[in-house]
Amino acid sequence: MTAARPLVPAPPITIPCVSPCRIDPTSALCIGCAPTLAEIAAWSTATPEWRNQVMDALPARLAAYRERNPAPQS
Repeated sequence: MTAARPLVPAPPITIPCVSPCRIDPTSALCIGCAPTLAEIAAWSTATPEWRNQVMDALPARLAAYRERNPAPQS
């Protein structure tokens, strides 16, 4: 019988979420933080390297989305 290895907690997964997802039907982007539906679906099983690449792309993607789709003025 082999000794059980102690469980080592996995590092936390960084997520871009700022609120519940609201998907823009035209662009398929979350309008809160800008990942695509495909990226959202793949997030939990993706490698840290892939998630970091997506995270790096989000600020520019969100800025471009907001430039094309300004918030309504109240």
